[in-house]
Amino acid sequence: MKNIGVDPGNSNFSSKDGVLFDKTQSTLCFFPWGQAADSYTIPSSVKTIGNSAFAEYPLQEIVLPDHIEKIEPKAFSNCSKLSKIRFPNNEAFLIGEGAFLDCRALTELSLPKNATSIGNAAFSGCSGLKKIGLDAANPNYTVSDGVLFDKAKTRLICYPAGRAETDYMVPAGVKVISSRSFLSCQYLVRAILPDGLTDIEEYAFAFCPALNTVNIPESVTTIGTGIFYGSPKMPYLPGVSFHSGVTEMPVTFSSHGHFVPRS
Repeated sequence: MKNIGVDPGNSNFSSKDGVLFDKTQSTLCFFPWGQAADSYTIPSSVKTIGNSAFAEYPLQEIVLPDHIEKIEPKAFSNCSKLSKIRFPNNEAFLIGEGAFLDCRALTELSLPKNATSIGNAAFSGCSGLKKIGLDAANPNYTVSDGVLFDKAKTRLICYPAGRAETDYMVPAGVKVISSRSFLSCQYLVRAILPDGLTDIEEYAFAFCPALNTVNIPESVTTIGTGIFYGSPKMPYLPGVSFHSGVTEMPVTFSSHGHFVPRS
């Protein structure tokens, strides 16, 4: 499908250059997979990019409008050729869960001061991404050594999947390892978790091909589903031990046993 047409009498939707929008063209609903485009400039009227609007499309570059307010979940997920994305720095906006999940060609990322909400796994699985940048004036988030945290550094949100270091020590003070935060980290061999950590959320270390050692501090009480799913060197969890303080843990959390959704 190359183009989407909409009857002018339709009261809910409209079309521009074959792309589907809501009637006012403030929401981009769907970009047709058949369009032969390497780059696309989203019209200035757009405030919201809809759920899965560009998912799996082989765009290389996307230009966002200055007044974007929301990028909904999975909007650009699995855009395997997307290598450039520039975020405007004018107004507050939200980035939904899995918005750029598995964008493997994305090598650079600089988040502006006006990013007010970043959903789980928004940039997870981007195997070419070596570090995350952030405007220091952002009141909601912080970056330390290229890794994204909440402002208080109690939640680790995203570890760049293309980071070359083999060992990573999660900073003291972190309480939560977010869902899919280490997804598809290509080079990570050992993760050192801090005392005081309480939660390791679902699929936190999934699809990490080199990972073979993770310590579980005695402070951890909750372990989510599939934390090592698809990490082939951890099928029987070598280097991992659990203690009596863990009060919530799924029946299966290794690299075998059940399906793990990537979004």
